[in-house]
Amino acid sequence: MTTKISYTELELGIIALRADKLRQEEELKQLFREVVNDLHPSVILKSTIHKLAENKEWQIELTKAGINLGSNLIVKQLIKGHTFKRFIGAALVELASVVFINNQSATKVIAGISKLMHLNGHNTSDVEE
Repeated sequence: MTTKISYTELELGIIALRADKLRQEEELKQLFREVVNDLHPSVILKSTIHKLAENKEWQIELTKAGINLGSNLIVKQLIKGHTFKRFIGAALVELASVVFINNQSATKVIAGISKLMHLNGHNTSDVEE
């Protein structure tokens, strides 16, 4: 058996399908914008930094690396003159950085850096399109 559909029912069906198509196209455009935004290098970097900031082991390691890098820079600057006084100064800076890294004050510095990163993370806006 065949069912008879009136012309107006066909028109209403076509209108409903067109509206559904437009809605789906808008959803697809929005999803595409979100994917493009998520692939933006600054967004990737920002999310990576936030993930690292939440990981306590990485915080400690990054702080140690930063302190070592800073102390090495100071040591290189002090040793440039090759004098005995500068060599002693460089050794003291190196010793101080090692003591600082192994001391409990390093955790306070890490906590402070973490707080600053979280404060800055809440104040920054996402990438504009």
